[in-house]
Amino acid sequence: MFKQTPLSNTATPYRESHWSPRQNRRVQQAGATAALVAAAAAGTCLGEFDAEKYFVYNFGDISLRPRLEVSEVYSSNLFYAETDQVSDLTSYLRPGFGVLYGDSQEDFVSLSYATDIAVHATRNDLDYIGHIVGQETRLKRARTTFQAQDNFTISRTTLGGSFSYIQKPVGVNSLSDDWKIDYNLTPKTLVEAGVQFGMVDYDAADLGDYRLYDYKSITGTTKIGYMPSEKVVLFPQFSYSRTFLSPNSPKYGQSPDLSALSFSLGAQGEFTPKLSGTVSAGYEIREYEDNTQVPDGWIANLELRWQARPKTTVSLGFRHWIQVTRDSAGSSSIADRPSISISQQLGTQGRWTVSATGYYQMDDYNVEYLVGKERITRSDDLLGFGFRSSYRWTAWLTCTAAYDFSSYRDNLPSVPDYDVHLISLLATAGF
Repeated sequence: MFKQTPLSNTATPYRESHWSPRQNRRVQQAGATAALVAAAAAGTCLGEFDAEKYFVYNFGDISLRPRLEVSEVYSSNLFYAETDQVSDLTSYLRPGFGVLYGDSQEDFVSLSYATDIAVHATRNDLDYIGHIVGQETRLKRARTTFQAQDNFTISRTTLGGSFSYIQKPVGVNSLSDDWKIDYNLTPKTLVEAGVQFGMVDYDAADLGDYRLYDYKSITGTTKIGYMPSEKVVLFPQFSYSRTFLSPNSPKYGQSPDLSALSFSLGAQGEFTPKLSGTVSAGYEIREYEDNTQVPDGWIANLELRWQARPKTTVSLGFRHWIQVTRDSAGSSSIADRPSISISQQLGTQGRWTVSATGYYQMDDYNVEYLVGKERITRSDDLLGFGFRSSYRWTAWLTCTAAYDFSSYRDNLPSVPDYDVHLISLLATAGF
């Protein structure tokens, strides 16, 4: 969760407007697409629709797979405001495609692209057209396995969280990369090396007088694993990371780079026939390049999946880590985030799934903020939960209804507290 301190109260003026003919055409296209999806579903029930004819095009070892997502989302609080909340209904349309080379269950290379179109019922100043690009690779040769995931998005949206004081949409470009290679030294030992890269680039023109730093982070990891059984790996892990912040305005100074060196011990795999996941804990040493004080401390990660019953899955998570604050130089917070998810399949065919999720995040900062004549150590809390129901009509069509709630609180009067209710309907067509 991003944490910021407002330096301006400038907001985009509200513009009450009617849809233009172009916007009406966009909404009509979304409605027509939804109608086509429904018609295709009806045809499938009658055995009259050959899905692979329209959703999979094979060219030897290469397959092209068109994909479409259509959704309607109601938000009770578009700008994450504490007062004068604005609600709206947003139509999303995501046409796209994927290209797969190889076998998705074995060695493969896949590329995906989607256009992300958002049309608001009343606030057309928030409309945007974005782009989503992804890549995934898995290659296995003898004792060596290589895996890579890359995702790049271009969007324009309100930010929320501790950025809730920015009462306008902001352009955001983000990139995440996760590459790793495993080598089996013996049947019971392995070595893994990986590189992770993350970037968030905000549009400086949209930010105006708000201070918000662009973010880059690169991490290298090395893991040595020992397998006491075929399904469990015990490991020590070493990581080194560098984090860089860049100002979006020359009026704000440069932020020092942060280095972190960590060591942890853990276990992953199938611990029992019903319990699997990853557990790790360790210690991290942190240092700013200009010797700004930053706390060292312990780190932990817990991801467990319990198959409570044949159709019931319970997932538990917990993470304790440090994150760099993006609103000021040389500032960071320590975060704790427990989470839970419960999934239940209904019926005998595995088509209908309902789930519930919940999380609670606590952030404690290492710097003090001046509020009036009093200095306050900042702390934030974010609570969220949600419910989903998904029905897979066919192998290529899934429909989902969802409700999500989030509540944010902090102890600074300049950062708004807020509650948001989201109601979503989503249809996804494609393989």
